[in-house]
Amino acid sequence: MTAGSDLRANLGKRLARLGRSAPPLAVLVLLAAILWLGEYANRGLWEPDEARYAYIAREMRETGQWLVPHRFGEIYAHKPPLIFWLINGASIFTGGRINGLSARLPSLLGAIMTLWALSRLAMRWSGAGTAWLTVFILCTSYLFWHEGGTGQIDSLLCGLEMTALYFLFRQAERPSLRDQVISYTLMGFAILAKGPVGLIIPLGIFATAQVVGGKPKTLKGWHWLWGPAWALCFPAAWLAAAWWNGAPGAYFHEILFDQNVNRAAGALGHVKPWYYFLVYLPLDFLPWTLLLPAAFMALVRNPLPWRSTGRLLGWILFPLLFFSLIASKRNIYILPVYPALAMLLAMALPHIARLPRKWQVSSGFLFSSLLLAGGIAGTVAGFLPQWPGSPWTVLPTSLLLVAGSLLVATRAHRYGLAGRFPVLAAATLFCAQLATANILLPAFDSVKTPHRLADAARSTLDPHQPLLIYQMNGEILALYSNRTGERLDSPEALLAKVRKMEHGIVVMHRHTWKHELSHLRGIGSPHAFQLGDKKLVWLEFGST
Repeated sequence: MTAGSDLRANLGKRLARLGRSAPPLAVLVLLAAILWLGEYANRGLWEPDEARYAYIAREMRETGQWLVPHRFGEIYAHKPPLIFWLINGASIFTGGRINGLSARLPSLLGAIMTLWALSRLAMRWSGAGTAWLTVFILCTSYLFWHEGGTGQIDSLLCGLEMTALYFLFRQAERPSLRDQVISYTLMGFAILAKGPVGLIIPLGIFATAQVVGGKPKTLKGWHWLWGPAWALCFPAAWLAAAWWNGAPGAYFHEILFDQNVNRAAGALGHVKPWYYFLVYLPLDFLPWTLLLPAAFMALVRNPLPWRSTGRLLGWILFPLLFFSLIASKRNIYILPVYPALAMLLAMALPHIARLPRKWQVSSGFLFSSLLLAGGIAGTVAGFLPQWPGSPWTVLPTSLLLVAGSLLVATRAHRYGLAGRFPVLAAATLFCAQLATANILLPAFDSVKTPHRLADAARSTLDPHQPLLIYQMNGEILALYSNRTGERLDSPEALLAKVRKMEHGIVVMHRHTWKHELSHLRGIGSPHAFQLGDKKLVWLEFGST
């Protein structure tokens, strides 16, 4: 044998061994890095959450208020501090700068944790093939991919919850104090990420999954008593330290009561009907949603052991019921459902090959038709007058979707949904996601980021001079301007501030400038600009 053939043989053996085990952590890290790091580097931070969290993290560092987050000098009690701590910690990798990379690395961490925990559960419950397929299905489903590329809390929260779940399920098979401590510790950090749901969701999923899966006896154990108490020690320690350092009582009332009880009751917005998630779940799992009818039919005709499918159905059921009963709803609340859906589909796909041909061909046709429709719609949208930047930015994604749809349709027509169909489908989606993240989405920076204002603010304002923001939060304005923001909510306060400052910039909605602040006209030059769908204006006043 030649050296080349020896190399190929060794590589083949290694790949074969790799395929007989769950995806190694290094492979998952590499996969996540390829899928998301390009977007982190190429796309700016957008409103509302990305820019807000990045700005609050920067203000936390600049003011030294590490226990109680602040926004524009005022206490920010909407979220616990973990995300802001992690953004500052991630800035180590960016030379101390809080930018698109450092602000999104917590999301990358959460995505990797989810993929690691899910692949290990899939390996335990169904084998290596299911583990690998589950990872690629989840990565290429819409909402999980979107959240992994976005600097929000939910990808991190999902990673903490899924990893906690993995250790709970593992200790249920073989009781282990170590696994229990790890699980509840992760839940403690999840509470520090987004409040009580960090404890409720993993415990609720675990209990429901074990009961529905026919394993209620595994719920016995002392960890139900000491575990939640241990998890609550983490937020309790933070709150005690905040109180010790002088945080006001109003902060604790808002972070503990308003942001949990009132938000659940719908008093803080996002009020949606009870069936809200029944609409968004199939949309956010696209395009894999189109294969779920065939998957369920396959499982009905060729049922897997109930402990596997039952656990996954219970896993899906709990978050849907829990968040449906709460008045305030957002599609990202049920992000923990999609890992279970991905695993259920991966388990079912080998059995779909046994379905009648019409089921397989029709499902493959629907799947490929959606890819084709997406490619054609993207091409048309790129040449509309409203499209930001060059129309050619959409073509790589569109061409990949069109070409992939033809390949997927051909495969489904010849061989059904067995064998390489899911691999080919996932590869098409993966490549389209890469093109979208690295070429398409950055094209929207021209309308989603305030670069013109930022240039003016950096040249006009002194380094320690605030950017005045009238009757809106506008964290993105202060973030890109690299200045501290100061919000003003009344004409009198704004006028007093303008008179006090020798020179400065104030930003407001355009209709406010035209119809409510006519008495400020003549003191400076207004500059109109647009941020997404917001029509804004900044006013330079005084002399520099």
